[in-house]
Amino acid sequence: MSLKSLSKELQDSIDKIIEKEKYKKYDIAVKKFETHGNNFLGGLYEIDITGETTEGKKNTNVFVKQQNPMEYLKLLPLNDLYLNEVFIYNDLSKVFTTLQDEANVPQDERFIIAKAYEETNNNQLILENLSKKGFRTYGKLEDISIKYAQLSIQQMAKFHALSFDGDAAEVIPIDYQFINYGCPVMDFLLFIFTSTDREFRKKHLNDLKELYFETLSSFLKYFNMDVEAVYPRKEFEKVYTEWLDFGLMMTLFYSYVLFAPDTGIDLGKVPVSELPICPDKKYDVFYRGLIDDFVEWGHL
Repeated sequence: MSLKSLSKELQDSIDKIIEKEKYKKYDIAVKKFETHGNNFLGGLYEIDITGETTEGKKNTNVFVKQQNPMEYLKLLPLNDLYLNEVFIYNDLSKVFTTLQDEANVPQDERFIIAKAYEETNNNQLILENLSKKGFRTYGKLEDISIKYAQLSIQQMAKFHALSFDGDAAEVIPIDYQFINYGCPVMDFLLFIFTSTDREFRKKHLNDLKELYFETLSSFLKYFNMDVEAVYPRKEFEKVYTEWLDFGLMMTLFYSYVLFAPDTGIDLGKVPVSELPICPDKKYDVFYRGLIDDFVEWGHL
């Protein structure tokens, strides 16, 4: 597909990026991602710019998430979700960078945010294409590895640690649409409940919970903060236990979309009441495993 097939606003944004990168001659290739049900809140594109600058040959590859009109999807405040990510990439990322610079956090220990271009706004997110650095996303039906889980938990703990600012192979989080001011444990529970099966939890849940708290504690030390002063281990364990039930409810709530098979239906053009409820067969085992866990833990 060509750049002209995209919105005028996005075309203008790409033109600005080309100008800032000082291209004299260039070619543009546009590819639309088919997510097979893994994304429904926007169109995903890869835009590859190849050409020459005054300094020689150059390649710029960007990832674009563009807000699509969602005529029937009134359940979610789509514009607000995009504004969440705009805030993260355009504003909060700069604060996080400054905080980590001032604390002299080593580069390999930092919380990492993907580079966003200034042209990012509530209609379009324009980011560096991390797939060109070897990163990839897991499909919603794909089993995650323990290494992926560990790296994700560590990044999550660092993100939470940066939220305790007083008065003031790696994983890179890229989707912040549902970010909110709330309980950190909720993020941990949603990740575990939506990404792992019962066998995985039996083997690794306690170790991952320990890894989360250890990472939170060690990362806070860079900012001269004691985890026992801002989020004591006793309080963490108490909140974890209290929020298990809510974590299960939210997992079931999100599962309507998260675990739906790829039906090819455009969710923006079909009322929610008319969407077929037909989760993938894999999730019969998934749901039963969650319920069995809660029975074993004494919560059901």
